[in-house]
Amino acid sequence: MALLANALEGIIADVLPKKFGIVCDGCSFRSEHYVAVFATFLHDDKMEKILLAMAPLVDDDIVDHSAPAHVAFL
Repeated sequence: MALLANALEGIIADVLPKKFGIVCDGCSFRSEHYVAVFATFLHDDKMEKILLAMAPLVDDDIVDHSAPAHVAFL
């Protein structure tokens, strides 16, 4: 798994420009909630995105699933 992670980090580092945007998004599947972080950038006149991280919100006390709550979680 570590070899795969290192290989992907290298590929992503090669693809990402020096300046890029960050987008946080949340999704739900049944009773499970997740937060995802994407890098967004322009490539060949098209907007591209790469998933950088995805994590479950496992704290049962979290009831607010707004963007500020997701940022606070991260």
